[in-house]
Amino acid sequence: MAKKNLLEFIRKVEAHIIYDRTPEKEIEKINSYREKLFQKYPRCFIKIKKRDGTEVPFFCVCNTNGTIDKNIISFYVDLLNRIEEFFDENELDTDSLEAAKRKLMWFYQRYSKEIPKDPMMSYKKARITKFINTLRKQ
Repeated sequence: MAKKNLLEFIRKVEAHIIYDRTPEKEIEKINSYREKLFQKYPRCFIKIKKRDGTEVPFFCVCNTNGTIDKNIISFYVDLLNRIEEFFDENELDTDSLEAAKRKLMWFYQRYSKEIPKDPMMSYKKARITKFINTLRKQ
């Protein structure tokens, strides 16, 4: 039984080491992951229209848990600024890109602010932690 588990473990390790990591496979893996994330959390994506009228979920403002993340939003704001520099009008619709920019900036302004913490709450948390630590010592 142990030999069978060992052989299976070796097979898994070899498959992981020998796995072909070409850029095409990595892009395919990322796209399949984005599709799964879009199916699970469609509200997390900001869509952009192409010239032919199809909508593409492009900007994802959530992390893998489906919660809106300010770091991801700031990354996509920077990405959008770069997209505008090298913008191809034949590929994307300008109106949908502007709408996506407004929506992304709204998310950025809303979620990038640091919420000040109440000093009384931190005091209570410190007291509770201190109390729990004294209980553990006893």
